[in-house]
This record gives sequence, C-alpha cells and structure tokens, in this order.
Amino acid sequence: MKKTVILAFLLSSALLISCGPANEQIPEQTQIETGTTETIAETEDTPEEESTGSVQETLETTESETESNTEQEQTETSETTAGTETAAESETQGDRTEADMDALVSLIGMDDATAAEALGGGEENWTEDKNFFIGRIYEVTLFGEDVSVYTSYDDQEKVNSVSVWIVDGSRTVEKEEAETWKQRLDEYTGTEAVFDGVTSEGGSDNWKWKSGNNFITLNWMKEILTISINPAVGELH
Repeated sequence: MKKTVILAFLLSSALLISCGPANEQIPEQTQIETGTTETIAETEDTPEEESTGSVQETLETTESETESNTEQEQTETSETTAGTETAAESETQGDRTEADMDALVSLIGMDDATAAEALGGGEENWTEDKNFFIGRIYEVTLFGEDVSVYTSYDDQEKVNSVSVWIVDGSRTVEKEEAETWKQRLDEYTGTEAVFDGVTSEGGSDNWKWKSGNNFITLNWMKEILTISINPAVGELH
C-alpha cells in the first residue's frame, strides 16, 4: 500500500514537472512570432518607400533632361537662324562684282557678250516698248563703294558710253565727297582735271580728263554724282 502511494506521488510529480515548462514556453513563442510579423511588416513597408523615392527622382531627372533638351534646341535654332541670315547677307554682297577704272574704261568698243562677261553678266536694259536694246546695267563696287554702271550701245551693239552712278538723287552730295572722287580720278589718270569747277547750264560742276582714247568726266549736282566715259572726239581746249 505504501509503495503504491509513493509510486502515484512520483508519477504525479513527473507529470507536473513535464507540463509546467511546456506551458511557460508558449508566450515566448507567441512573442517571437509577433516580433517576426512586425519585422516582416516593416520590411514590406521599406521597399514601398524606396520605390516612391526612386520614382520621384526619376521624374525630376526626366524633367531636367527635357528642359536641357529644350534649351539646346532653342540654341541650335538661334544658331541656324543666325547662320541663315549671315549666308543671305554674304550672298547679297556677292552679287556685286569688284571693278576698277581700267575695267570700266576697257568696256568702250566691246560687244555685248564680251562686256557682259567682263562685269558679271549684268541686266539687259531695253526701252519700255522693248523695241530698242539700250545696253546693260551692272551693280559693282568701285574704290570700295557700291555703284551702278550703265552702258549704252551703238547700232552695231558695241559699247560707246559708260555711266557710273555714284549717287542717283537719293541723298545730298556734299562738296567733300565730290572732291574725294575728283582726287581718285586725278590719281588714276595721272593728270589734273581740265575745266575744273566750271558750272554747266544744267547746274552741275564738271571735271574732265583725257585718258588714252577716252574722255572721263565727273559730274556733280546737289543730289547726283556720276562719272561718264566716252570715246575721245577732237581735243580738249
């Protein structure tokens, strides 16, 4: 009897010992599982924040690149426009042939084709009814200044006179400008002008030189300044 009681006591003790620790471990496990869940949740939140930040940075970069590309396109457009304007200006300047007095004097006696080739083609000059071919008009530079050159032909369509229009009535011609051109023709011919400062009936002051077989005349009025080249007929007195 006594042995049976002792045995039952021992079995009860054994059961208590084995059940006690097991029950105490449950909260630890729950705590571990809860902590793990929270950690997972925090881990899941982190990529979303990083993803949002990455998208924002991408948008800012794209906007910056777009602004940069727009500025570059505007710059290229401005440069293209400037280049086009420069090219147009150069082309306009290139329409004028550089000439000197020798080239103009040598036109006298030339046929139309030869004269046109000498001064870059020019433009045909006809009467209004297109029945009479007067000559040609050339836009050239003479002594570094833009001038218009008019030729007239004889009945054989050869150049018999050349008129250089320095000022065509569009502005006033001061005496100093007329004197400058007189000096240029003095130097070209190597002689002083004859009839220096004589005023004609038309109201112009005229200076005349003989150069080879031609006469060169400078005509100055208030708003007109021209040079005329004609074959020499007779002698200056």
